[in-house]
Amino acid sequence: MALVWCFVRNVAAMFRRMRKYSTTSALSLALLAAACGSDASGTDSGPEQQIATLEARFLDAFNKGDASALASLFAEDGVRVISGAQLPSTGREQIKKLFEADLAQHNANLDNRLSSKLRAVRALGDGILVADGAFELKDKSGAVLLGGKWGCVYRETADGLEVVMESAHVASDTLKEPIDFSKVKRQEASAADFGEGAKHLEAMQKQIADYQAAIKAGDASGIAGLFVEDGVQLVSSSPKPHVGRADIEAALKSVLPEGGYTGTNLDAKILGVRQLSDKLLCANGVWQITKDDGGVLELGQWGNLMEIQADGSLKLILESTGALHVTE
Repeated sequence: MALVWCFVRNVAAMFRRMRKYSTTSALSLALLAAACGSDASGTDSGPEQQIATLEARFLDAFNKGDASALASLFAEDGVRVISGAQLPSTGREQIKKLFEADLAQHNANLDNRLSSKLRAVRALGDGILVADGAFELKDKSGAVLLGGKWGCVYRETADGLEVVMESAHVASDTLKEPIDFSKVKRQEASAADFGEGAKHLEAMQKQIADYQAAIKAGDASGIAGLFVEDGVQLVSSSPKPHVGRADIEAALKSVLPEGGYTGTNLDAKILGVRQLSDKLLCANGVWQITKDDGGVLELGQWGNLMEIQADGSLKLILESTGALHVTE
């Protein structure tokens, strides 16, 4: 959840240039996250092959305009967190409706093509896998319409892999028009869903508070320390993923002001939690950056995977955060 804070790294860049972008819609391409990656070689029978198989089905369904087939790749309680929407879609029925809207906007004539490239896959035990990569949506001439990064959590079942959470966000440098977030009509979540993960809410709030304090102080090392040693940070303002604490710290140092932030505030809200095993917790929510006078500078969603520590604290395995890129 603190994940939302890490988005701060683009906060820095954003504050400097007031960079707010919008495109025609939040490409549900986060969806592609589910597909995982069209460049996965699939040369062995391990996790990469499993994800490559799922990916092929995903891309085929998207490029054929089949929302039902896309939704069927998700767990019954799956969640989609994408930068084209203010709120997550939870459960296959909601996910199907979001795919229908995405397809109507991004591939109504079936002329566009979605592809994705897999960066890395990890099997975490207890049948849980996590992967991340990049995606592109191109028109029939080959021009890139939208692109970005994705992170997905998967669960093994008797019938193969299913997507538990997809968190995909359009990259700022693929957007063409600025967006005035202060004028965005806000949507409020009707309810939160914590389930068995409710017992970890205090630890998640502590993680968020620690992240926020480190951002305010300009403490890149403090933020990097909230990740596991080989944790992955994905934010829409950065052109590439950052892997491992050293890389995450270096990336943050390049954008955080030395004296920290004054006059702005980063807030995060937890909307959903799923405990996947004794050691793994999946969560998602929303975030916003505001001025001291309450004016909204930027907002978006986050979807994270965390490791539960022996003392009950949490470390980020994957943080995937992005800014809303539609005016809704």
